[in-house]
Formats: sequence, C-alpha cells, structure tokens
Amino acid sequence: LFFFLMIRRPPRSTQGVSSAASDVYKRQYQRRVHGIYLDIKDMSIPQKDFIQVETSVDFQDAAAAWNLITKKEQLYAYYFSKASWEAAKICTFQRSYESPGLFVLFRLLFSEGIEQLKAKAMKKGISEEEWKQMLAYSAAVLQNCGNYKSFGDKKFVPQIPPQKFLDILTCSSNFAEFNEAIMDIWNSVKDVIYLSDPPFQTLGFRDANGLTSYYSANMTKAEAIKIKEFEQAEHILSLIHISEPTRPERISYAVFCLKKKKKT
Repeated sequence: LFFFLMIRRPPRSTQGVSSAASDVYKRQYQRRVHGIYLDIKDMSIPQKDFIQVETSVDFQDAAAAWNLITKKEQLYAYYFSKASWEAAKICTFQRSYESPGLFVLFRLLFSEGIEQLKAKAMKKGISEEEWKQMLAYSAAVLQNCGNYKSFGDKKFVPQIPPQKFLDILTCSSNFAEFNEAIMDIWNSVKDVIYLSDPPFQTLGFRDANGLTSYYSANMTKAEAIKIKEFEQAEHILSLIHISEPTRPERISYAVFCLKKKKKT
C-alpha cells in the first residue's frame, strides 16, 4: 500500500485575484466572474430559481431511538456529527467560488437570537416577506453547503433584492466589529449570487457550459476522464480530489490516495 497525503495550501495571489489572509474571499466579480468578463448591470429584479418562502420544515423526532443507545454511543454520535459539521466547510470551497463567502456572512449574521435580529431588520424597513426570503435562502445555502442544490446541481438565487440583503447583513451585532470583512465579502459575491444563466446555471465543466470550484476553471471533461483512466490503470484510488481554483494554470492534487498492491 502506498499512502500519499498533501494538505491544501492557502490560495496564492495572482494578477487578477488577491487571496492573502482575510482577502481570500475577495473576487473581482464586478469585472470578472469565474474568469469570464461580464458587463453586470441592474441585478435588482432577477428572473431566477428561488427557494420558496412557503417551503415546509419537517422535524424528525429521534428521541426514542436516541434513548435506546448507550451513553458511550450517544457521545460517539454527538462528536461524529460535530466533526462532520466542521469538515463540511470544505464542501463550500468545492461547490462554487462564492459559497465560502456566503457561509461566513451567514455565520456572522445569525450569531445572535433570530427574533432579536428580525426586530432590528424590521426597524430598517425590511418587510415580513423579505425577512422570510432571507431565511429561506440562507437556510438553503447552509443545508447545501453552497448556492447550488445538492440534488441536481442547479443554482438557486436570493429572492430578496440585493439592497435589502445588505440591509439585513448590517443589522448583525457583528457588523460593527467585522464591518470591513463583511463588506469585502459582500462586494465580492453580490453580483454573482444573482446570476443563473449559463454557464452559472449548473455545476459542471466549463467546456460543458457549467461552472465549479471543484476543478480548476480550465479543466475539461476530457482531461478529467484521462486522469480517471490513468488512476485505474495504475490502480490508484483518489478518495478526495481538490483543485486550486485561484491559480491560472492547472494545479490539481489529491488529498489522500491509495495505491493498490498488484497481485503477483
């Protein structure tokens, strides 16, 4: 067995994208989105795929099953779930370029009681319907680890207008302390989160009219197939494959690989 481990490096700065420290989420979407130069104009009334506010929430009662397992098993389940939630942050980087920024914005926004936050939003002129739209979108982003659906890979966009979205962000008790960081992230994602026309509509390879941050922006489907064929020929199993999306050249590397021992 051959074990290979590589830790993902922090994104480096390039000519088009600055990625140092707190700058990691700053993408110049106003001029360039996913390497595509656009003239983004009025985004206030998008005709997009929304998460409907009337989407139901179903609670699952696990109390009976929980009480049937031992204390040790309960602790195992608890810490396993906690570890899964922490590791799930990696999925935001593999979902889309804007997903990590959205995750940070919502973590900062909902760090206080939701009713307290709602009251402050209402004082700023946010309507009941707009508040529900924000909740629906943020819940979907957190549940899907990004702004694309886990099933179907289709992008969903905020139904709430951009200015109202920002107004709610500024209501957070964290806004005073993290004002600069919040505004940097918002300015980086405020346009692209409302885009859902091809190639922004679905996750996929760029040459297949899709977008993803799982592979480098210039990785083609044919190249991915060649890599898979090579792995199979060399008896290599890639458990996790991460690409560096902030680099202009193809830099892809495995986090963990197993090479099977050939039978003699």
